[in-house]
Amino acid sequence: MMERTEREEIQERYKSVIFPDPILEPLWTGKRPTEKLNGRYAIMDQKENTFYNFCTDQYQIVHHEEVIKMVEEAVKALPEFGNAVITPRIMAAGGKMAVTAKFLGVDYEIRKGDIVNPTINVKTSYDLGWKLSQMFGAYRLVCSNGMTIGEVFSRFKKRHVISLNPQELSESIKEGMSLFSDQVGLWKNWANQLVSEEAYDMAWKNLPFSTAEKEKIENLHEQQTRLLLPDALKRNELNLWDFNNVLTQFVTHEMTSELRKVELGPQIARVMETIH
Repeated sequence: MMERTEREEIQERYKSVIFPDPILEPLWTGKRPTEKLNGRYAIMDQKENTFYNFCTDQYQIVHHEEVIKMVEEAVKALPEFGNAVITPRIMAAGGKMAVTAKFLGVDYEIRKGDIVNPTINVKTSYDLGWKLSQMFGAYRLVCSNGMTIGEVFSRFKKRHVISLNPQELSESIKEGMSLFSDQVGLWKNWANQLVSEEAYDMAWKNLPFSTAEKEKIENLHEQQTRLLLPDALKRNELNLWDFNNVLTQFVTHEMTSELRKVELGPQIARVMETIH
């Protein structure tokens, strides 16, 4: 477990992030209550007295600061990819955290002037809602969109970081980087793949958006091309890459819930991959 001083070093580097201070509180039972429940605890933030979840004595707190440190060390061990911009986001009253490392020195061009950079996304939680895990994604420079990689990386996505081992995470990033060019090839195909009205309607049945959100998305101009989805579809000019970009643009820039942003990415990717 990371020492307090080490955690404070991380907190100092990420001053805009409000880190919780989790502890395991023993549980008691009985009318008073006076009888301690052996092997059972409440995971609490002692700063705000926030309850996260119950756990057994097998549970060990993995501090958010420890996860950030692991990501930092993993990236340092991969100088061939250049520096990464590391951004932690705390959610659910401190119960969840997502850390994104963007490799801005590694450029891939999908179409002229449309650049994406590989990213690594690490998730962790105190409320037991997320396992400590990682998946690959991309950062689209032209309008600062984040997106999740789907099918090509499915086996990589399912590989959970069991230990706080930066070397293990570095190896996973290397593996992901080797696959990233395959994903870029898929996206290049998307830029030339037209979406039919039938495929468009079917996609909306499976996308995780409400009717009101769909209306907002269909009135949202894609930042690079300025297209609107219904207009491009009507002219038979809507390609899959632009469809995906408008969706991720909405999630990245229009949604206020950080938690929902993180959870929507993989869902959008899965639906996009079903469109043929």
